[in-house]
Amino acid sequence: MRRLRLFLLLAIASVLLASCRVDTAVGIAVEPNGSGTITVTVVLDRDAAQRLGDPATAVRLDDLRAAGWAVEDPAADADSGELTYRASRSFASPGQLAGVLAEIGGGDGTSSGVFRDVTLGVVDGFGSTEYSFSSGLELSGSLEQFSDAELTAALGGLPLARTPEELAAETGAAPDTIGLELRVALPGQIDDSNGEVNGTEVSWTYPLSGAPTSTTLTASSSVSERSPVLFLGVGAAALVLALAAAGVGLVRRRA
Repeated sequence: MRRLRLFLLLAIASVLLASCRVDTAVGIAVEPNGSGTITVTVVLDRDAAQRLGDPATAVRLDDLRAAGWAVEDPAADADSGELTYRASRSFASPGQLAGVLAEIGGGDGTSSGVFRDVTLGVVDGFGSTEYSFSSGLELSGSLEQFSDAELTAALGGLPLARTPEELAAETGAAPDTIGLELRVALPGQIDDSNGEVNGTEVSWTYPLSGAPTSTTLTASSSVSERSPVLFLGVGAAALVLALAAAGVGLVRRRA
């Protein structure tokens, strides 16, 4: 499993630890200049964590580190018994967002994979900046979507080491045990979205198994520039125009 993705980790854990609760969250935090950070968090409940065994050796994430991801050590919560895996990666410009999401969900970020036609827009205007996020989301309803040729070969020719019938029997009856949440935090005030808004963040949640999902996620925000320097500049410009108009009028009267 040399090209293990965090979504693949989620799929394997969910199948091998059937009936347990496993959640993954993809968080996108956008900076005012259009750069940002993507953080992927995978949380296993107490039962899943116990069945997984030693978290330091059960999941190999060296390839993620080699690919530029900052991977935290697995964190166990003594009270809840949950086990959390977290990795993050930055992007330097809006155009890089699709490529990083493709590393998480597979495909090329345009016509294949979980996230498709990903766009992040930053438009500077007079006194304000507009931000927009849009992404197609394609979930087949089967965890086989998160396997690949290399993993299939390593598991004896079966995606995730299960036949389609076994996958359906283990996960189809309880699709809500495997969840995906996407969170996008945009600068400024959220103006419009088709997700759940919480302050400057928008979130969407879907099951990874069960009924297929094909939808588009959208969100937009704006930042108004109300700095004293801006208004001082506007006021000075207005004063210059007023004086110029007054001067033109005085010259006309003298003429």
